[in-house]
Amino acid sequence: MPIATRPQNPGGTAVPLTVLSRWACEQAKIEPIAKSIRPLLLNHGADLRVGRIFSGRYTGQFLAAVRYPDWERLGRTMNATVSEAEFQKAVAEADRLCELQSRSIVIDLDLA
Repeated sequence: MPIATRPQNPGGTAVPLTVLSRWACEQAKIEPIAKSIRPLLLNHGADLRVGRIFSGRYTGQFLAAVRYPDWERLGRTMNATVSEAEFQKAVAEADRLCELQSRSIVIDLDLA
């Protein structure tokens, strides 16, 4: 997305965003993967949260939320983790053991 069209809050401040990934997987498989990925993302200024969906159509699946302070941090994190062997190993393990169901990028609203 060109810089001029990136969402910004009034005053030009960057807008936080979250990448949501929904996975079909067993908890015993997804927990160690998430625990190995979270510190790597934290090192790049992003945070990972994972939870089991409790109700609705996707009950029992897992939702992984990676939160970034802005688009620049998302791009820098993606660029850096492409060459991190530990990160790529964890992603490959997730792809092998679990099934990605959907992925969305959610842009925060400024409610102030």
